[in-house]
Amino acid sequence: MASIESQIKAAEKELADINKRKIQLEYEVKHLKSLQHSIAEQTPSFTQKLKAGISSESAENQKIALFRSLFRGREDVFPRRFESKRTGKSGYQPVCRNEWIRPLCQKPKIKCGECDNRAFEPVTNDVVRNHLVGF
Repeated sequence: MASIESQIKAAEKELADINKRKIQLEYEVKHLKSLQHSIAEQTPSFTQKLKAGISSESAENQKIALFRSLFRGREDVFPRRFESKRTGKSGYQPVCRNEWIRPLCQKPKIKCGECDNRAFEPVTNDVVRNHLVGF
């Protein structure tokens, strides 16, 4: 009988601990949602950014900053479009500093995805500028 009593007390204590943890987690969720809402209100929308004075007459660096804020992705690599002269097919592949540099690049024998010497180019403002002007 004493064993059952001690098991009941242990179970009740565990329930109390669970309830306490539940209250803590509910408070944390409420706090995080409040924080999320606050951040969302502070983050300017596309329209707000346009109203902030970015137009066709704006400085190039402002336009690039707007573009980069709207079109986000990986910063460590970017793709370049290619078109095969032989087959006419096109696609995209990561830009590599070592592409076609012998002996580092073994194209076409070794595919870029399997190359040990690949060195991807990061996205920079110059890359974005060239994209926007059509290079």
